[in-house]
Amino acid sequence: PIKATQIFLHKNHRSEIKKLFKLRNEYLNNPTNPELVEEIEAVKVTLRKELDEEFNKLCKNTEASTNILKKTINFNWALEFWYTFLDEDCNLLPENGRGFDVVIGNPPYYTEARGYKDVFRIYSKSPLIQDYYEKNMDIFYFFIEVGLDLLKQEGNLGFIIMEYWNSRTSGAILRNKILNESLIYSPVNFDGFKVFKEATGQHNSILLLKKQSYKKLTDNYMVQRIEVKDKDINDNQVKEALINGTFTQKIIKDSVRVIFDTILQTIKFMSAETEDLVSKVVKASNYRIPESNIMKGLATMASKTKDGQGVFVLSEKEFKNMGLSTEEKKLIKPFFLSRQIDAYFCDNVNREWLIYSTKRYIDYENTDINESMGKGASKERNKEIQMKIKAQNPTIVKHLDRFQDIITSDKKPYGLHRPKDINVFLNPDKIISIRKTEYPKFMIVDHPCFMDDAVYYITPSDKISPQFLLAFLNSKLMWYWFRYGAQKTHGSQLQIDKEILKNVPLIKPEDSEQRRFIEKVDKIITLKKAFDNLLKLWNEWQKTMSTDKLTLYVLLCSETIKHRNGDFDNGWTCKLKFYPEKKNELLSKIYSGFKIIADATKPRLEIFGLSKEATESIYDITFNNRELMLHVYFSLNETLMSRLEIKTLLQLFSKTMIPVIQPNVIKTTPNILKKVIDEFRKWIKTEKIKYKIDVDVVRLSHELKEIEGQIDAAVFRLYGLNNDEAKNIMDSLNISSDYQEIVFENL
Repeated sequence: PIKATQIFLHKNHRSEIKKLFKLRNEYLNNPTNPELVEEIEAVKVTLRKELDEEFNKLCKNTEASTNILKKTINFNWALEFWYTFLDEDCNLLPENGRGFDVVIGNPPYYTEARGYKDVFRIYSKSPLIQDYYEKNMDIFYFFIEVGLDLLKQEGNLGFIIMEYWNSRTSGAILRNKILNESLIYSPVNFDGFKVFKEATGQHNSILLLKKQSYKKLTDNYMVQRIEVKDKDINDNQVKEALINGTFTQKIIKDSVRVIFDTILQTIKFMSAETEDLVSKVVKASNYRIPESNIMKGLATMASKTKDGQGVFVLSEKEFKNMGLSTEEKKLIKPFFLSRQIDAYFCDNVNREWLIYSTKRYIDYENTDINESMGKGASKERNKEIQMKIKAQNPTIVKHLDRFQDIITSDKKPYGLHRPKDINVFLNPDKIISIRKTEYPKFMIVDHPCFMDDAVYYITPSDKISPQFLLAFLNSKLMWYWFRYGAQKTHGSQLQIDKEILKNVPLIKPEDSEQRRFIEKVDKIITLKKAFDNLLKLWNEWQKTMSTDKLTLYVLLCSETIKHRNGDFDNGWTCKLKFYPEKKNELLSKIYSGFKIIADATKPRLEIFGLSKEATESIYDITFNNRELMLHVYFSLNETLMSRLEIKTLLQLFSKTMIPVIQPNVIKTTPNILKKVIDEFRKWIKTEKIKYKIDVDVVRLSHELKEIEGQIDAAVFRLYGLNNDEAKNIMDSLNISSDYQEIVFENL
C-alpha cells in the first residue's frame, strides 16, 4: 500500500533515497547524461525486489494469494516518485504536502459483471486495493480512489469516465470516498455525445475533484455543471464551450447543488427548482413498495447460442420440433420479451418458450440423490441414479447436453441460474416493470408470464389495487422523479432497478380515490389493446390487399406536380407545408425521434420532430378526404414502430412505404382501410368489450391521450402540485403542448 511503502522507505532506506535525490538533481542539471538515468534505475531495481518481498509477506498474512505478483505488476508509487512523498533527508513530507499536484487520465472501462470476474477476484484480495472492492464494480472506480490517495491536499484530479459513477448500485464506497475526501467542481456531462467515436454505447462525463480531506465535506454545496444537451452537436462547439466558455442551447452551463441521497447512497446534481419539486413530492408521499414484493426477472444466462440456437429459451419452431413428452411439456413456460411491454400495454402472444427447470437434475438436487443412495454409495451407484433421473426427461436432457460447454448456471447441468418463485410469474395481479427504458413502462399482466432480468415483477399489497399502483408508476410525475429525483440513468434511458422501485415516493389512497383510478386504468388498458389490434389488422390486410407500394416521398413529389398544375382536388392532398423536392433545412435536420398527430375531425396530420430540448412541428399535410389521411397515418406509424434508423424528415419520407391498389389508386386504395375497420368491428364483438370503441384510429388515439392526461392531472393533484409546478415537470420531460393542455383542463 502507498502509505506503508512511504514508511518502509523512510525507516529502512535513508541512504538509498538520499542517493536518488543526489542523482536526480545531477540529472536535472545535465538531462543529456544517460548514465545518471541508469544509476537511478539500478538503485530502484534493488529496492523494487525488496518491496516485492515485503508485499509477498503481506499477502501471506492476509487472504491474498502470493500469485498476485505473478498475475499483476506491482507499481510502487512511493519509490518511483520518491521526491513526491519524501524530502532529501528521507523524512516524510508533511501530510498536506505529500503527493501529486494533479492526477489526470482516461482509465479503462470494464466491469466485473461483464466477463471479468477472474480479474476482479485478484483485485478483491489485493492488500493494495481490497478495501475499495465492490461487487460488480467498474475498473475505473479503483483509478479514482487510488488517484485521490496519491494527491496532496488541494491537489486536483481529472478523469473522463462513464457518466453513471454517481448512481450505479455498486459504487457506494467510491461515492463516500469522493464526498468525504474531496470537493466536486465543474462536472461535465456529455450525455449521448460521442467523445470516443469508435466506442459504442458509451455515455461519458468528466469528473473534476479537489482533495480536501482535512474537513468532512459530505454534500450540499453548489457547483457549475456543463452539460451537452444535443448529442449531434459539432465537436468544435464542444471545444469552444470547454476551453473558451462559449455556451449555447446545445451545450449549457448551470448551477446545481451536490446532494448525497442517504437512502439510495447516490450523489445527485439538482437545480434549486428541481430540488424544491422533488422535496415536495417526497414529503407528500406516505407509502413505499415493500422490498419483498419486488422480484427481478430470470437470469437465463446462456438462453441462446451465438448463432441463435435456443438453450433454455426456445423459438416456436424449436419447441414444436423437439417432440416433448407430456411430462416434459410441464416444464415448458411461455416466455416474453421486454419489448412486448409498454405503459398500460402487454402483447399477450408469446413467441418463445422457456425450459423452466429449477433443479440441477430437473426434478432433483444433489442432496436428493445423496439421500436416495445412502451413505457410502459407490460412484457407479451415483451414475446409475443420475441416468434414471435423466430418463424421465430424455428430450430435454439430450437438448441441454449439447450446450454444456456454454451453460454457466449455478444449477448446472440442467437447471436455470438462480430460479425464482414461480408463484410471482403466475400471479394475475403482478405488475411488470421494464428496467432500462426511455420512459416508465409498467403493466399489469394477468396471465402466466416468464421474462428475463430486463424486467422486475411487483406484487401489490397493503390493500392497494394494481390499477392504482400502475397509474402512479406510469405517470409523468413519477417519470420526473425517476429522471431527476432518483437520477439513475444510462444515457437518455432511465434505469429503474430494485433500489429505485422500493423508494418510489407513493401515496396510499382512500378507497374512493382508488376506485376513480381503477376505472380510468381499466379503460386505458382496454383502449391500448384495441389500438394495438387495429394496427395489427392494418399490417395484415395492407399486405394481403395491396398490389403496389410507393414511398411517401414519391407520393409527395407527385402531389407537388399536381398542385403546380392547379389540380388540388384529384390527388391525395390539397395542401402541403412545403414541396419536398426543394431544398429545405427541415428535411435534413437531425432529430432523436418523430411523432405523428392527426386531427380528430379534419383530414390533416402534422409531423413533429423530437429532441431533448423541444418538440418541434416540422411538416403538415391536408388530404382530400379522411380515408386517405388515415391510410398515410397508419403507414407513418408502421414506419416509426419499425427498427429502421430514421433521424431526418427526408429519411422518414423515403422509408415510409404507402401500400396502394392499382390501377385507380385514389379510388380503390381506401378499400384496405374499409376491410380493416370491418375486421376490427368483428374483433370488438368477439372480445365483448364493455367500453365504446371508436373505429377511427386517430380518434381512438385522442381518447387514449385524454384519459392518460386525466390520470396525470389526478396524480399531480394528490401531491398538491399547482399548474406552474406541473408545467415545470412536463416541460423538463419535453411533453407536447397539446398534451399539457389536457392535463391543465383536468387539473
